[in-house]
Formats: sequence, structure tokens, C-alpha cells
Amino acid sequence: MNKSLVMAGSILVVIIAFGILSLGLIGSTEREGPLVIYFPVGKDFLNSNEGTATFQFKFPDTGFKVGEETADILMFLDSKQIDGLKILYHQKEMKLSAGIPFLVVENIAILDGQEHKLVYTFDRAQEQQSVSLDGNLLASGAYSGGVTVLTGYVAYEEFNVVESDFPIEVNIE
Repeated sequence: MNKSLVMAGSILVVIIAFGILSLGLIGSTEREGPLVIYFPVGKDFLNSNEGTATFQFKFPDTGFKVGEETADILMFLDSKQIDGLKILYHQKEMKLSAGIPFLVVENIAILDGQEHKLVYTFDRAQEQQSVSLDGNLLASGAYSGGVTVLTGYVAYEEFNVVESDFPIEVNIE
């Protein structure tokens, strides 16, 4: 058999195999990163030195879904003023994460049909931050400021964000 014919046949088989593999990937419904419900508040901290964000809401006890899929995270804030500062509720894990570095509080139920008031405060000069729920301090700790490569707090994560029109009251000072 001719060597060039065998070579051409081998190349054709490889091209067809890659084509089939590519079609399988294109048709895949796999998503990258967590599914996030974002409450666009249109507000942010006035400066990066100190501030308080207050969120008042009454979420249903059924949780938040996109279609048939339960969202992984409810995002209260993704600050543009302070790079990396986020306030997140991991609804499947019942965990709250806020600040830089994250203050993490577990076993927090906010999807219970009750009214809640969530408050996050930071002060760069005092190097302190805190988060409270319904007037109860949940966590406090050191505040490091904006996230950069130099601080060591590089936290990049791919999110699949879906905006919600669910009403929450927001005050940021």
C-alpha cells in the first residue's frame, strides 16, 4: 500500500475524531463556576477607607432557583470601589462570607420567610471589619483592604451571574 495514502487516511481519522470530540463539548450543558443570584443595588461604598453596608430583606423559605437549578450563591455586593470586596451567602451551605479577607460564618439561615437586617462594616485605619445579622455580631476580624497580587489575597473565581429583581433595601455609607 502507498505510504502517502496510509498517511492521508490516518490524518483524516484524527481530524474526524477531533471533530466528534468538539461536537460533544459544544453540546455540553456543563457550566463553569457557581451559579450566582445577584441583587443589583446600584450603590457602593463612598471611599475605600471606611464604610457600612446595610441590607434589609425578607427572602422566601423556598430558596432561589434559576429554572430547575438551585443557585449556589446569593451575591449582596460586589464592590467596584474596593477590588475584591464581596458579600455572599452560600445558600446550599447556609454560609455567609463578607469582606477582605473573608469573614466566614456557618449555619446562618436567611431563607426562612422572616425579615432580616445584614450589616457589614470596615475601617482601613483600624484594620477591622465585622458582619452582623439582626443586631447580633456574627464575626469580626482584620481588614486588609483591596485584593491585589501583592497582598496575597488573590481570589478570582468564575461566576455564572443571574440578576434578580427580588426587592431588598440597601443603604451604604
